Amino acid sequence: MTNTARLSLVASALLLSLFAVSACSDESDGSSTSPGPTTPDVSFPEDTSSDGGPVVPDTTATPDTVTEPDVTPDVPPVPDVVDPPDVTEDAEPEPDKTPPEIVSTTPAHLEGGVAAPFTVTLTFSEAIYAPTLKAGPNGSVSMQDYLGVDVPLDLELSNDGLVATLTPKPVDDVWAPASPYEVRVAPNILADLAGNKLTMPFILRFFTAGYPDTGVYKGLAEAYAPRFFIETTEVDDVRRRVPTRVDEDGNWDVSDSLTWLASASAVYPSVYYSVTESYSHYFIHYMAFFPHVATGTSAAHGNGTVGAMVTVKKGELNTSNEPLSVTTYWRTKANEENDVYATTESGYVAEKDNDWYRVRAVIDQVDLFGEDGRYDAFISNTYESCVWSYEETGALSSCQLFEAKKSTMTWLVFEVTSGTPEPLQADEDGVWPSSMSDMEDVDALGYELVPLQDTLWPRRLEDGAGGIWGDTYAYSNPSRPADGMVLSSRFVDPVNDIAPPYGRPVWAWKFVPTSGEAAGLKQGWLGIDPAHYAIKRHGSVDKDNLFVDWDVEEGTGFSDAYCFNAMALIDVRETDPNCMP
Repeated sequence: MTNTARLSLVASALLLSLFAVSACSDESDGSSTSPGPTTPDVSFPEDTSSDGGPVVPDTTATPDTVTEPDVTPDVPPVPDVVDPPDVTEDAEPEPDKTPPEIVSTTPAHLEGGVAAPFTVTLTFSEAIYAPTLKAGPNGSVSMQDYLGVDVPLDLELSNDGLVATLTPKPVDDVWAPASPYEVRVAPNILADLAGNKLTMPFILRFFTAGYPDTGVYKGLAEAYAPRFFIETTEVDDVRRRVPTRVDEDGNWDVSDSLTWLASASAVYPSVYYSVTESYSHYFIHYMAFFPHVATGTSAAHGNGTVGAMVTVKKGELNTSNEPLSVTTYWRTKANEENDVYATTESGYVAEKDNDWYRVRAVIDQVDLFGEDGRYDAFISNTYESCVWSYEETGALSSCQLFEAKKSTMTWLVFEVTSGTPEPLQADEDGVWPSSMSDMEDVDALGYELVPLQDTLWPRRLEDGAGGIWGDTYAYSNPSRPADGMVLSSRFVDPVNDIAPPYGRPVWAWKFVPTSGEAAGLKQGWLGIDPAHYAIKRHGSVDKDNLFVDWDVEEGTGFSDAYCFNAMALIDVRETDPNCMP
């Protein structure tokens, strides 16, 4: 027997033994108590051995490859950091310690043209405790007029406590046109609902609208508006020779006027005017304002003015108005000067010489006012206000002007125009024109007339830092209108604010001679009470000239009673028979 055969027999025997053991270990199904062995159905693979014998299977089982489970537990994402809930929800809130503030007003601060009657509203940052809102000088809210007189108020607080409405109740319901009104809220009285009090004083200032129906006065101002011949000889910056508005730079702070002018690319010529009407005459003021005046080291100043007043006799029935005189005013070094040029036809001068009536020159009307009724003003290099048609040759006289001087000097000419004038500006090479000969086909530059009573006059008390005026004076004219008013006296001077004032407004001019027939004139009379000024200056004890007493019945003479005087707050045009057409 071969070895291969032996091995096959042994393998068969082993298999039979294994099956027998398996059969003995099975549980009985109850059909027989001694079941016989069962032979499993086993199929072998075909013999592929080389000698043709059966193939012995590999009994070493290779288990299926099983992927071990991922034993790393899932890691939850890290949550966003969330602030813990407020665990003090039920705690008491922080007490209100913030004081109230005024966040807006109507009118706005420094607003102009406010129509009367008016109300004022104050809007607060939080609700106000109503009992602390009290009117009057000793309360939390008060109002003062242009004289500093208290104006009674009715107060009303909105339901939410945020808005207070102030209704002024002036005496006899008389409102001051073209005037400042001021609301003051006192500190340490007005409080919010938590008891916090306003900590800082609050001031609201605004300006009422001017007088209505003044178109006729603008027409008069245009009719007699002078042509200005302004000297430019040896002027290094011609911008300084252009009269313009006080607020031409966009604000009412004249302390920065020099800075603005030095960088200005254009300057718009403007001249201020005001008209006062008495029973018998019109008094038309013209004021030229110059931001920077340079006349040498000793006289250089800022915000200077020169002025003139044209006096016109009111036309009687079927007759025209008649210009009578020009009164000029300016300052030169230590003195404030004032000259009067009267027409031959005016009757200012009678049998005595000019000095007796305080008149500098008497000139035929056609020579002084021309065919068109406009006089030619001359503003010298030292800012003297003179008359172009009058020649002065005296060595010590002001306003020296004669033909030989005109032949060597240079000048610019300005005349009134309607609407916005063309500005004076440099050419494409950056060169500014310094005389009329520098401009082709131009006889005169235009200037705009600006109503004084609607612009500067309402702001007559705007002094201090960032304001217009340098100081004040008490106007004195006993038994006459406006006596006792406190008014601004001069413009702030950014060059030398302690130097003599070169820039006075119309209402503060100070020609106050101490000798002669005109002694006793006071500051401001020329602008505020021009009819009274003229009588006191030119009147004669002999009553031999124009200034005889007004005859109401005949409508003749010279009257110092007014139909319209904005600076004295007089307007009786519709109530006084002497003023009605």
